[in-house]
Amino acid sequence: MKLAGISLLSYLLCSGLCFGGSSSDVSCITNVGQVASPQATEEISSSIYAVMRAQKISCEDLSVGSSRILDVDANDSPTSVQLKYKLTRLNEKDFAVVLNLNFTMADGSSNPELIAKMRAQANACYQKADPALLGPNGEHLRLRLSEAGDAPAPPAVPLSVVTQTGRDDSQHWSAKTSCSIILHESLHLMGLVDEYKEALMGAVLDPKTGKLDSDALLWDCRSIGTDTNSIMNQPNPAWTNHLFKNAGYWESTCSCDETKEDFEDCRKSFAAGTPKSESCPTKDVRFVRQDDFGLLKEGIVPIDDTHLKVLHATKNENYKPGSSLLKAAHFTAITQPGCAVNLPFYECAVNAYGTSKEHGGTGCPLPNPPSYCRDGSDKWLNNSAQ
Repeated sequence: MKLAGISLLSYLLCSGLCFGGSSSDVSCITNVGQVASPQATEEISSSIYAVMRAQKISCEDLSVGSSRILDVDANDSPTSVQLKYKLTRLNEKDFAVVLNLNFTMADGSSNPELIAKMRAQANACYQKADPALLGPNGEHLRLRLSEAGDAPAPPAVPLSVVTQTGRDDSQHWSAKTSCSIILHESLHLMGLVDEYKEALMGAVLDPKTGKLDSDALLWDCRSIGTDTNSIMNQPNPAWTNHLFKNAGYWESTCSCDETKEDFEDCRKSFAAGTPKSESCPTKDVRFVRQDDFGLLKEGIVPIDDTHLKVLHATKNENYKPGSSLLKAAHFTAITQPGCAVNLPFYECAVNAYGTSKEHGGTGCPLPNPPSYCRDGSDKWLNNSAQ
């Protein structure tokens, strides 16, 4: 059955998972008493839970040139995180998403130069990621910030800029944040959830030992993805592996020795960027990670007329040219929100920010998620329940 383009409720009805009602009778989704086996009841109950949360979002098959505004708060979202964006279908394969980020300084100060810089950086990062924002069937997602004159405008999202380095989230960015984090946090505003195992939030510092007790971390209900090349799992390596053939560079610093007779020739060669090999010791060597935009290149970089740097590239063994930073379920959740194709993703994503009672929380939103949310297969990230 083709799942895309039909509502989740209609899908359950057509599949025989709801009884005694029509697609317009939402009450039918609570009637699971006719299900034969306990396992089926558990699976259907989880599907019904996901459907009930998704009813705030209608499934719309956008025609070419048409747009829709997604303005859904976390409590009403099928994935438990907000959806705040404008979606436009450019053609059969291409979609555009526009975000309306309202940057302000976290400390309440006025810093228009930094705000402008943050906006420019976000758009530059989106543009750099563009070749790797692909769907499962060759579709393409284009991402940008809203501009004056965009009508209708996407819902505004408050975003605080902090000057100190810290852990970013979808409403707080460091002024020194990276492209991988900017993209990761921006995708949260489109309903995508974290896929990594939480390693810090909720940990307790032991005052005697100074060590963190991580036995009761937050969000232990989360379904964990296994693909570290997913932007929602491990943003930094995902960014590098999808966009750069070189992972980084070994950098050595060279200098002319004033005590040697050929100092003047050495100085001239350094100024010209053509040092002799014997002038470049390997004692000052460090590894430099590829930058966000791939501006680092192998070669010689003069510092002044007696010093320079030499960069030797380190091949990225995990380079995946032409591949996508997005999993299949990411793309369809963004471009077909509220549609049945997303059901496996919704069922697993809804627990992403739930904390069990054992870890000091109120319990998992979906206590018994389907097995594919927990078996390490990543089926839920590939729109598959089989």
